[in-house]
Amino acid sequence: MNVPVHQRFKRLLVANRGEIAIRTLRAASELELTTVAIYTHEDRYSLHRYKADESYQIGADDDPLKPYLDIEAIIRVALENKVDAIHPGYGFLSENVQFARRCREENIVFVGPSPEAMQQLGNKVDAKIIARSANVPLIEDSNVPLQNAQIALETNQLKVEEAKLTVERDVLNSFDLFQNSIILLKVEERSVAAAQLNFDRSKELFNQGQITTTDFRQAQLNLNRAKSRLNTANFTTKMAEIELIRLSGELIIVR
Repeated sequence: MNVPVHQRFKRLLVANRGEIAIRTLRAASELELTTVAIYTHEDRYSLHRYKADESYQIGADDDPLKPYLDIEAIIRVALENKVDAIHPGYGFLSENVQFARRCREENIVFVGPSPEAMQQLGNKVDAKIIARSANVPLIEDSNVPLQNAQIALETNQLKVEEAKLTVERDVLNSFDLFQNSIILLKVEERSVAAAQLNFDRSKELFNQGQITTTDFRQAQLNLNRAKSRLNTANFTTKMAEIELIRLSGELIIVR
């Protein structure tokens, strides 16, 4: 907020509509503030108009939404009705630096960031400079404002080369993973084959009464476990193959 904390306002105008305005008006009522709403002719039956203590139409009857962006019309309503604070909600004018400045010029509290903060953080280059000065971790970039097409092309070429190297490395790693998964799959296939032979032999011996139920069930359990590991290996191999195909497609694109 761009006023000292000890200053408390009494009349709040909500420069928004619908649910956003209703929530803000409800919170303001709980704080025992006098609330003021604005509405267009199209919104004359909207609930937010009746939620406020006072409400005033802005804009012409044939203009349903544009008046909510009319800074001077909103400021005029605020001044005429002795409003000392404006809450923009979100959307509409909530990130408009000029609106925040006009509020300050008319000694109206703008419930939100200062115009200076909005100006700095509204520009990505300036915002990154501020973040770096505060030691905030950032994704690396060109560190150069993209002021013309040539800078953009040069920066993009560097990023393409970096992306190509990254994708090539990922493809190699993915290929190794795919090969290893195939090796593991073959091992599990042999394991299942061996477990199946052991189960078949155990079943035959069990039917002849030569082994106990416990031994037969253990052979059956070993077969089930081997099949489960095979299913996992199959799934892993398939996923590795899909990932390799995806990365290979990316490599074709970046090349």
